[in-house]
Order: sequence, then structure tokens, then C-alpha cells
Amino acid sequence: MEYFGEGAGIALRPGEDELREKLNGAIKAIRANGKYMEINNQYFSTDQYGE
Repeated sequence: MEYFGEGAGIALRPGEDELREKLNGAIKAIRANGKYMEINNQYFSTDQYGE
């Protein structure tokens, strides 16, 4: 069943702008430094981020 399209997400309360920006920054950082793929490749054979 599809609710909001493909992919995964993290639910935050309305107004949690600072937390959202911190989470987005952390995701960008681990994707940029290669840590994301290191963790991803331990558990999956495809890129779970969708690229």
C-alpha cells in the first residue's frame, strides 16, 4: 500500500525545523564521506537510498 510515494522517511512533529535540518545535514555528511555506503553494503546488495 502506498501512502506518500516511494522511499523511507522520518516523522517529526510540526515545528521541529532545527531537528529536521540536523538530520538532513547528518545524512548528507555520511553520504559524502562514504560511511552511508559502508553501512549499506554490510546489509544490502543495492543502494537503499534509491540511487
